[in-house]
Amino acid sequence: MNKKNSKQIEVKIQADKNVIPAGKPGERILEIEITAPSAPENKPQNPLNLSLVIDRSGSMHGEKLHNVKQAAAHVVDLMGEKDRLALVTYDDQVQVLQSAQFLTTKAKTELKAKIRGIESGGSTFLYGGWLAGCKELAIANTRDYFNRTLLLTDGLANVGERDVDHLSIHAQELFARGVSTSCFGVGMDYDEHLLESMANHGGGSFHFLETLNAIPLVFEREFEEIINVSLKDIKITLELPDGVSVNVSANWQTEKSGNTLTISIGSLVAERSQAVYLKLANLTGDHNQAVEIPIEVTASDPEQKQYKRLSQKSGAAFFTSHRGKNVIQLSV
Repeated sequence: MNKKNSKQIEVKIQADKNVIPAGKPGERILEIEITAPSAPENKPQNPLNLSLVIDRSGSMHGEKLHNVKQAAAHVVDLMGEKDRLALVTYDDQVQVLQSAQFLTTKAKTELKAKIRGIESGGSTFLYGGWLAGCKELAIANTRDYFNRTLLLTDGLANVGERDVDHLSIHAQELFARGVSTSCFGVGMDYDEHLLESMANHGGGSFHFLETLNAIPLVFEREFEEIINVSLKDIKITLELPDGVSVNVSANWQTEKSGNTLTISIGSLVAERSQAVYLKLANLTGDHNQAVEIPIEVTASDPEQKQYKRLSQKSGAAFFTSHRGKNVIQLSV
């Protein structure tokens, strides 16, 4: 398949093995890989409405905060006059240094001066700082803008809401209202579990800011993703056999109703792929009957065109037609 000319979702599904034990429960790892279609030619770019949220707590003292300030200044430089940016900092207290404003040359100079003046402080009220940044976006939110909070932190929260699941649910709820979240882990001791989960549930991306040299590449990748999104609201739906349980990797947002499992994976850049891994437990069958799991992928493009794709043949997993649906067949 020539991705450069692709106008459709490509879905590949593989299992670690294509058989399960007969007469007793078994486990298998399933990989579902989705590749976004190419972007339309001459696609108009929506202006950006971003919020920079900077952790200035005591754990960020020194090199961490220095790197974050350099990264924040780089974000300002990447944005244009039609874009809007808010600046929020937090330790145990939250401070809105600048409400969302258009980035004229004068505004950029003033913002970078405010960024240079940020100093480390006390405890870490991550939830409060992040939520304040999201609220700044909501105030200026219009359908014509791409709205995203950029959270720069080591994730070592010790004040306010700290539970990963609760923070992820809040990120998910805000994403449903049009405000996405990307997280940037700083230093070698950042909380990857928290930041990756917030980004996955918040419809954004997770990045690691290891060194100063990494900053330009990381943010150019983030801006490429923002500008070149070709799939939105991607959902994978599986119809599970009775008694089968699933563990989904990487804290992707999931919802289960009866035997129907839905996994939400946010957005994808044009021609970019995303793999989701599932561990299926309690798979059972006999010599005369295969285990069949119908899988469907749905999404929309930035102009709200709807996509739907059923599972396709790939690698070691076998697929058959069953009641009008393509399914994985794990042969017994």
